Amino acid sequence: MSERTKFCSFASDPEKCYQFEKMMSNIGNKMNLPVQMLQSIGQSSFQKIENNKNITLSNYFTASPTKKSHIIQEILDILCGELKNTGQSRKMINNFRDIAEIQLDIFFNEKKSLFG
Repeated sequence: MSERTKFCSFASDPEKCYQFEKMMSNIGNKMNLPVQMLQSIGQSSFQKIENNKNITLSNYFTASPTKKSHIIQEILDILCGELKNTGQSRKMINNFRDIAEIQLDIFFNEKKSLFG
């Protein structure tokens, strides 16, 4: 296993997990949040997303536009829930949600080949 995916060894697809966590790090950099905190949130969120058969990341690419929007909102709910557990303010979580929504769209467009 490569150095870059070893922390995602729990995942069925460590490379997808790594790319998702990398997206979370980008959000952290944009918001001046601790990268380690967002890496941790990314890992736990990735597990929850992949365990939810309705919203797995791979389902995004075969979904209708309406379903894609639903998947994004579900992922944002999970991410924001994890962030809330760290004691962050509502304002910060709302800012995070706005940035994460844009980053998720970029993530899915750039990582299309990862998912099939």
